Amino acid sequence: MTIEARQPPPQFAFRLKRALGGRAGWTGFALQILFVAALVWIGYEIVATRAPTCRRSGSHPVSGF
Repeated sequence: MTIEARQPPPQFAFRLKRALGGRAGWTGFALQILFVAALVWIGYEIVATRAPTCRRSGSHPVSGF
């Protein structure tokens, strides 16, 4: 009767740390997430304020005129 070894459980944090590499580590990863979130927020604000202006003036949103 032999006992077969099981695969170790997945270690997400270890894989992520290895994928991040470099000296930045978790801090750099967190800063990148914040930067992307800021870009998404700025994009949303631009679209949210531009849409009513385009509807009022009847201009085409892509052309900018």
